[in-house]
Amino acid sequence: MAITIIEYALIRRLRELGLVKPGGTLIEFGEANWYGDVSLETLRADIKVFAGDQAGLLAALDDIEATRPKFMDFDLAKIFYGCFLGHTSHTAVDLHGTKPALKLNLNEPIAGLLEGRQFDCMFDFGTGEHVFDVRQFFANAHDVTKPGGLMIHGLPWTGWIDHGFYNFQPTLFFDIAAANGYTLHTVCYAVTNPFELESLNSRDAFATLVKSGRLAPNTMLYGVFSKAQADAPFRIPMQGYYDGALTKAQVTDWRTMR
Repeated sequence: MAITIIEYALIRRLRELGLVKPGGTLIEFGEANWYGDVSLETLRADIKVFAGDQAGLLAALDDIEATRPKFMDFDLAKIFYGCFLGHTSHTAVDLHGTKPALKLNLNEPIAGLLEGRQFDCMFDFGTGEHVFDVRQFFANAHDVTKPGGLMIHGLPWTGWIDHGFYNFQPTLFFDIAAANGYTLHTVCYAVTNPFELESLNSRDAFATLVKSGRLAPNTMLYGVFSKAQADAPFRIPMQGYYDGALTKAQVTDWRTMR
C-alpha cells in the first residue's frame, strides 16, 4: 500500500476535477507510505498550488528531506494527503501499519468496531487483494463511507504473481457499482513502469485495449465511485454477463477473449 506515481497522478487529477475536495474525513484500508517514484520537488510545487496549510506542510517536507530516507516513508504519504485533501481527520486500518493505525481484520465486519463512524473518503490503494474474504472487504468499504462519499479502489489486474490472494477484472467495478447504485466516475488502467494512467470508462474500452495487444504484463485497475445518497446495506453483485447486462458485442467479446 503505497503512494506511487499512479496514486499521485490519480488524486491530483481528481482534485483538479473537483471529485476530491479539501476538508472532510479520510479512512484508508491499508496505511499508505511513500513509494519514492515521484520527486519531492513535484510534491513541493503542488503544495504551493493546492494546499491550504502550505507553511506547515512545506516545513514538514523540508525536515524529512534533510533528515531521513524518502523510500517507504509514512509521513511523506501524509504530507501528500495534506496537500490534496486537507482532511480534518485521517484513519488507517492496517494490521502492519504504524502505531496509530487500527489493527482490525478486514476479513470481518468493522463498522461496529468504529462505532458507526462513516467517512467522506475511503481509499484502498492495493489492500483488497490481500484480504481473503473479498466480499466482506468491499462490504466494509461500503459501510464506512458516508452517503455520497468518495471510494477509490486500486487493485491488481494482470501479473503481480503471488503478490496477494487475487487479481481482479474490470467487470468487478462495473458490476459492484450497478448493484449498489454507486456513481462510477472512472475506471482506470494503470502501469507503474513505464507509467501509464488511462481512463477506460466502459467494458467496450477495456475490450478494445485487450484486442489491441497493449495490455502490459503487470497492470492495475482503479475504480472511483461515489456512494449513493441513500445509505442502504451492501449488495453482492452478480457478474454482468450472467445478469444479462451486456450488449451482444460485449457478450461476443466475453466469449472470445479467453
